Amino acid sequence: MSLTDITNKILSDANKKAENIIGDGQKELDKILAEKNQQIVNAIQIIKDRSKERALKIQEQTEFKERMLKKNILLTVKQELIDQVFETAKEKLLKLNDEEFINLMVKMLQSTDMVEDAEIITSSSKKDLIKKAIQKAGLSYKISDKNLPKGEDGFILSSKIVEVNNTIENYINTSKKEFSVEIAKRLFE
Repeated sequence: MSLTDITNKILSDANKKAENIIGDGQKELDKILAEKNQQIVNAIQIIKDRSKERALKIQEQTEFKERMLKKNILLTVKQELIDQVFETAKEKLLKLNDEEFINLMVKMLQSTDMVEDAEIITSSSKKDLIKKAIQKAGLSYKISDKNLPKGEDGFILSSKIVEVNNTIENYINTSKKEFSVEIAKRLFE
């Protein structure tokens, strides 16, 4: 064997080893790339799943907020209707004819506990009607020189110890607390 043959043989063996190493390296590289690609695919799927979950939560929250907004609007409208009912009642009470007004005041006087040494404060335009209501109720209250503020009707029973507000405004406000639920049932059932 000549030196050339030995050199060629060494080169041939080295080339085969290099090809084997390159082949093995390529296989290892392909395996690593396949694993990394699978990891990327898995990560993308996880991100997609989380995004879907987040989107569903956002959608549910949005739908919940929308339902609550609709309920709030509905409640506001219902409350406005109830307020209109009481406002209409107040207007009707303020427009009672003299006889109806006297009868209402008699009922209010009779439902009020007796107060010693009390006087009745009323509007200047209704003093005569209140006097008639006091007589009709069989009571002996004195009419005060003081007047209710302009636009208010009814009376305030006033003594040194207590003051009972029986104005139409107060009567309506008290009735609101007492009858709002019943009115709502009648309006909305």
